[in-house]
Amino acid sequence: MVFPKSKGGRSRYIKIDPEKIELRLLKNYTIKQIAQDLGVAPKTIYKHIDDDKHLSKLFYGTNTFYGRQET
Repeated sequence: MVFPKSKGGRSRYIKIDPEKIELRLLKNYTIKQIAQDLGVAPKTIYKHIDDDKHLSKLFYGTNTFYGRQET
């Protein structure tokens, strides 16, 4: 895991191994639990899920193509 380095008030992208997120999703962890285990914010986990097609299908289901579902 790489921690962000501040540059002009903005942090850089945090690299997390997608397999770590996938394993926790398969064990039915919540986003909050995954974030706590990996030491990042829940928003960071959502960002990684939205950016990775495999994780996105795993989390949102096979019918969602463009990220989070609106309720």
